[in-house]
Amino acid sequence: MLALLPAYLLMVLKIAPELVGVIEGIAESATAFLRLFSGALADIKGKRKLITTAGYALSNAVKPLMGLAYTWDSVLTIRVLDRVGKGIRTPPRDSMIADASVEGKVGRAFGVHRTLDQLGAVIGPLVAFALLPFLGYSGVFFSIAIPGGLAVLVIALFVKEPPMSAKLSRERFVKGFSKLFKGSFAYYMASVAAYSLASFSFIFVIYRASELAGLDPSTTVLLYALIQAFHVASGIPAGELFDRVGGVKAVAISYLTLTLCYLMLSLKLPALMVFLALAVYGLHKGFIETTQRAIIPSLVDPRYKNSAYGLYNTMVGAAILPSNILAGFLYSAFGGWAVFIFGTISSLLATALLLPITRRKASTSITA
Repeated sequence: MLALLPAYLLMVLKIAPELVGVIEGIAESATAFLRLFSGALADIKGKRKLITTAGYALSNAVKPLMGLAYTWDSVLTIRVLDRVGKGIRTPPRDSMIADASVEGKVGRAFGVHRTLDQLGAVIGPLVAFALLPFLGYSGVFFSIAIPGGLAVLVIALFVKEPPMSAKLSRERFVKGFSKLFKGSFAYYMASVAAYSLASFSFIFVIYRASELAGLDPSTTVLLYALIQAFHVASGIPAGELFDRVGGVKAVAISYLTLTLCYLMLSLKLPALMVFLALAVYGLHKGFIETTQRAIIPSLVDPRYKNSAYGLYNTMVGAAILPSNILAGFLYSAFGGWAVFIFGTISSLLATALLLPITRRKASTSITA
């Protein structure tokens, strides 16, 4: 679905860039605190697989409805419901991935997940591009129900939940949760916040690239596929890098790849360099979505791992609304170059905020 959104929103529905920023920002930020609740619920009640399955089921039920959306408010409703599903599933899912990984190979585990998750994001746009002339936008959106339904069935029937630390009473949970706001994890959350301000919707990236390269609107699907191809290719190497050099360095490298991409897109470059910038953006996505999540278990007590992932995802989601509103305003008021200069500065700030972090053992970072 995401592959079609730039052309569908900006060029078919004729939604202004600043309104696109509002839609994407509200969709993510409105569900931000749901992610914190989902993580806390998993720490207290367990049942991570059930919570994860419910989240995937909701998202895959509403995505095909985009084929019936012809106004900005209907698009907003569908995107919010889709993000509700993501908010429910993400913290317990990431916690299960960390627990299922081999000791010392948590980076590889998240890299494999990221690679497999994004394979569909490469194949999907190509299939959508092939079907678009025959089915139109609505028909392609409706067809999403088929792979989405199959994915939910696979999770429900074949995924085995790994054992987790003992469930916590509410009193012990509250005592330990408050300590997440101290030490290395608190510094890490500050860095994540700065990064998230720079990580505005990929729609702006593709729109800027098509603008610079002078491409037809229908080719934006192929630009998305280019990004996802490099996204897939970088997931496992990012995990291997994480396991080899350590979490802080790996996250810093991930931030700096975004800085490079944004610097390129802030300039008026020939089409070939624009495509290179998109490739770097794809590499960045694979690196950041592997390393940012993989580092969390090393910074917190394992009993509060679900909540830490919930807090991380809440921070990411809460920053998206102001980030996208600002990006939309800058694009409309000054042009694309201003958006990517802003992103460059924010990503450099995020990198600087990693400096105070020291990776502590869970037993010393939080005690309860």
